[in-house]
Amino acid sequence: RIETVNQWVNRRGTYGLLIVRLLPIPAFAVNYIASLIPTINLWPYLWTQMVTIIPYYAGTALVFLGVAKETWYWLVIGGLAIGAFWSISYILNRKKIPN
Repeated sequence: RIETVNQWVNRRGTYGLLIVRLLPIPAFAVNYIASLIPTINLWPYLWTQMVTIIPYYAGTALVFLGVAKETWYWLVIGGLAIGAFWSISYILNRKKIPN
């Protein structure tokens, strides 16, 4: 399986890694697999992780703030941020990428 992912990322480059990181699977699994693939260099690994993880954690923090402060508007803003992140990743993953 790692060789299959390695070939896929090798053909698509850093954009392929970005798309893989946007898949709705746990980040630790993607990080583990991506770290084992010899095609991926350190800089693309780091910047794609930062770009894809910051919006999710910001939304999660806003949801927690809404629950902790018992204010519904932070909960709604956080929920919308997480929903937007998931929607964008869904749209990008449905888009066909030419080989």
